[in-house]
Amino acid sequence: MSEDFSELKRALTEASVSLGRMNEQLRLQTRIVDELRTKMQSSCKHEKIEWKRESGHYGQRYHECPECLKVW
Repeated sequence: MSEDFSELKRALTEASVSLGRMNEQLRLQTRIVDELRTKMQSSCKHEKIEWKRESGHYGQRYHECPECLKVW
């Protein structure tokens, strides 16, 4: 019984560490995406920018310039 508990505790610890690494990678990637969006937005000098949403129930919002066809 105690061996099963030790094994489960070890597996839980490993999973927790792995989840922490994935969360850190996600935060880093999100920051990079935000920086790229900011650069794209500042590179477009047109006045008319459209807000759109990806298809699907939880689609993310994005911007699109119909004149230069940039999307961010």
